[in-house]
Parts: sequence; C-alpha cells; structure tokens
Amino acid sequence: MSKIVEFLEKIFPISAHEHRSIYFEFENKTFERLSNIEEVCGNNIKVLDEGVKRANEEIKNYISTKISDVEENNYKTTCKKLEELSENYKFLLSNIDALSDSSQKKLDLLNYIKGIDDYNNALYFVGLEKEYYKNCFDGNFLNIDNFYKRILKLREGLDDKSLEAIALIINRLKFIYEHNYPVMNIFATYEQKKILELRDHFYSNVIQIDENVYCYKNYLLPRNHFEACVFYYRHFIDKIKNIEVLKNRDIIDAGGFIGDSALIFSPLTNRKVYSFEPSYENYNDMLKTIELNNLNNLIAENIALSDKNGKSKFNICCSASTFHINKSFDYTNEIEVDVITLDEYVEKNNLNVGLIKTDLEGAEQEFLRGAVNTIKKFRPILLISIYHNMDDFLDIKPMIEDWNLGYKFKILKPVDGNIMFETMLIAEVY
Repeated sequence: MSKIVEFLEKIFPISAHEHRSIYFEFENKTFERLSNIEEVCGNNIKVLDEGVKRANEEIKNYISTKISDVEENNYKTTCKKLEELSENYKFLLSNIDALSDSSQKKLDLLNYIKGIDDYNNALYFVGLEKEYYKNCFDGNFLNIDNFYKRILKLREGLDDKSLEAIALIINRLKFIYEHNYPVMNIFATYEQKKILELRDHFYSNVIQIDENVYCYKNYLLPRNHFEACVFYYRHFIDKIKNIEVLKNRDIIDAGGFIGDSALIFSPLTNRKVYSFEPSYENYNDMLKTIELNNLNNLIAENIALSDKNGKSKFNICCSASTFHINKSFDYTNEIEVDVITLDEYVEKNNLNVGLIKTDLEGAEQEFLRGAVNTIKKFRPILLISIYHNMDDFLDIKPMIEDWNLGYKFKILKPVDGNIMFETMLIAEVY
C-alpha cells in the first residue's frame, strides 16, 4: 500500500491522505461491482440451469414422441402390408380356377401341336391372314353391314364349286377368329395333298442361276418371287371356256408387279399384253423380266389404273403396294404416281381388249368404275382378285352383274395353304 501511495504522490500533486481516500473509494466501488456481477452471474446460472433442465425434459419428451410416432408408423405400415397380402391372397383364391383353366388350355395346345405331324400334314399357320382381315370385321360375319342380303346376292347363279369356296372361306375365317391356336389342321385330305405337292414339286424347284436371276421351269425372274397362283395355277386360265378368242385380242394386266403374270399371258395372244405397275422399283424389275425372257409382246407401263385421270398418292410395299393401306403391312414409302382410267388408255391406244386381270390390293372397284365402257364394249374375260377386303369379296360380282352384260361367274380359291388369299372371280360371256 505504501508503495502505491508513494507512487501516487510522485505523479499527482496531492497529499497522501487524499490518495488514500481515493483509493478506498475505488476499492469500495470495485467490491460493490463485483458483488453485483456475482449476483447477476448467480441469477444467470440459475436461469441457465433451469433452461438446461427444461431442455433435457423437452428432449426426453421429443425422443419419446418420435419413438412413439415411429412405432405407430411401423404399426400402420405393417397393417397396410398385411391388408395388401390379404387382398392378394383373396385375388389368388378367386382366380385359381381361371389360372387352372389357362394352364389346361396351354396343355391342350401343346398336346394339339404335339399330335400333329407337320411333314405328313399340311398345316395352317395362323398369322398374316388373321391380322390382314381383322379390320374388315370383328370375326363375326353377321356384324358386317347388310351381310345377309349381300351374301345372298353374291351366291346367286354360282355353281356348286363356287358356293363351296365361299362357305369354306367364311367358316374358316370365323374359326381362326374364335380360336387362339397358332397352327391348325383345317385342310381336307385333297387340300393337304395339293399343298404338299406345292411344297415338293413347286417351291422346291425354284433355283437361283445368277446373282439376280431365279428360275422355275422356263420362267426367269429378277427376284425370287414365284407365286403358286401365277406359275402353278396359272391364274386359272384352264377354267376359261373360250380361251382361244384371245389369239387376236389385247390383254390387260392391271397390277403387273414385276411381269410375272405377263409371262403366263404372253403366249395366249398374237397381239399385246399391257402390264400396268405404278411402283418404279417393280416397274424396273418388270423391264428386266421382259429382257430375261425375250418377251416381244409385253408393253410395260409405269402408271396406275383407277377411276380418274391425274395423280394420286401410292404406298410402297413390294408386291402389296397400294392406294389402300392395310395395317398388317409395313409400307416403306409414299409416292405420287400418274393415274389413268382403262377407258381412257384403251381409247387413246386403240386396243381390242380380250382379257382383263386385276390384282390391285383393294383398288379393284375403283378400277372397274374406270373400265366400265371398255368392259361394256368388248365384254372381255375378267380375272378379278376379290380377296383384299370383305367389300370386294361380297360386292364386285353383283357390281358387274348389275351391268347386265351376260357374264357368267365362278369363284375360285387356289389350294395354297391360305384361307382367302388369292381368291379370284372369273367372269366370262359365252
């Protein structure tokens, strides 16, 4: 203390007594402040302690609540899963009969297929035709508009063979839509024999003799596309009564493809065969067919025949190229083609028409409307494809019949392993 007083006396010009008074006053205030600080700290520590206790309690309650919530959620989740399992169990129980039936059907199908000898029997493989005709009707012919009247009109005046062909087509199409077998043994014994004959003596006799040259008998094509209806059944020209009248008449091949049909028609006439093909690729191959077979009387036309003159959109799909799309085919392109009526073409070129063959992928009725004057004038032999849709099948024969030209009709279906494909209407005046 004395040292502090001495020091203060040196720096301040006051007495020692005054220094001691100042010092003690400072000391008292310091103790007072320390007491206040201690009191405040004590209060704060008390508040803090109480806060910690409350926090601990809240944490305990929070954890307890969360654990309870988790347990409750787990319980609810478990109950929900049990409920779902219960529903699934009920579903399985309710469908066990259906599953059993399905398994039995599959077993029956396997046994059905197993019981068929696919070499000694000509089988029908369900696929393209079922897809091809599904937009024409729903499998029930009775649902086709005016089917009753139209089928009776179609049947009028036909011979027994034609009536049998119609019945087989309708009943077999109906059968494939009512059953889901991928393969069926539906053909009669005589049909199986003919189909096996095609396999063994037609398709197996096609050979490749050059990079782009294929041969069947004396016929050459730039593609391996020999159809039985053309080269084996020869468009049923053997069923025509007065085939000799064609010797000095022109032949119209509407839907000429690559000139395959023209190979069959060419020897029948001393005049010309006019083959119409709007697809440029097919037309080019037709020119190759002419060259390969030295055809001197075939006129190839890269144009479409219809009921108008001008231009039209045309969908490309190899031999199925058409004005009318069928969803069972994958079309590669749409092009614009020149279109003319047969009446216009015949008049311009001064033709004497003796036979008309059409395979126009469903455009037959338009073609006939554009050829009515030619048909009325020359009354040619008609070989008309009627298999592309149900309207053609039911209505083309009555359409021609209503012209009252004296035609007699036959409906022929080549035995080729199909139900309706390549069905042809033959119309002839005699």
